[in-house]
Amino acid sequence: MIKEKILLIFDKLNLLITKVAAYFNYPFICYLSILISLKRHNFFTKRKKKNILVLYRSLGIFDLEKFNDINQSHSLFILPRFHLKIIFHIFFKDLNHSINDNDYLTKNIHIENKKKFYRDFLSKVLFYLNKKFNFSSILSFNFRYYAERELHFAAKNNKIKFVCLHKESLVFPGEIEPYYELLKSYGKYGGDYILFYNNDLKNILSKTLVASPKNLKVIGMPRADYYFRK
Repeated sequence: MIKEKILLIFDKLNLLITKVAAYFNYPFICYLSILISLKRHNFFTKRKKKNILVLYRSLGIFDLEKFNDINQSHSLFILPRFHLKIIFHIFFKDLNHSINDNDYLTKNIHIENKKKFYRDFLSKVLFYLNKKFNFSSILSFNFRYYAERELHFAAKNNKIKFVCLHKESLVFPGEIEPYYELLKSYGKYGGDYILFYNNDLKNILSKTLVASPKNLKVIGMPRADYYFRK
């Protein structure tokens, strides 16, 4: 218990470094705090031919664990998403209630300029991270999450593939039409691929302008396959 409390305090202090670095616009210092976090949460992980930066979400991680059991050519580096959330709220500290998952697009020049500064900051942080780890891709679990949308473009700026295994892809029949109306206002996905557990949400997105059908892939649910076999 003492060890856990010490690590918790350490993590909070490290997040404070991220916050200060974002506030004073020091991407290199932010890179160092994220590097510390990556070392802390991936102590035994070794770099391989393909290295993937994973933005942590609990159930999505379970899917990756089942994938990783049969695929040893990739290394997964887990990053707590708190870092991105903190950076986002520093850049948009006076606009936190104006931007969310369902209301991200705007014609407000002030907000759009903030997005550009935020994207530029993330691009610089990724530049340093990529020199260290040579990431082939970044993996998230929700393409709509507001704090990560500029990261899609920042990854492209660094020639890193951005892939989303969209965990919220189990849709009831009665939710299909409302979900379609919601996604019509999303805009354009800035990443490379969106992966789904089944065809339901893929078919919805195929009717919108979010992403090209060729960038939408159905892969099943690895953890469900595991439980079914069990």
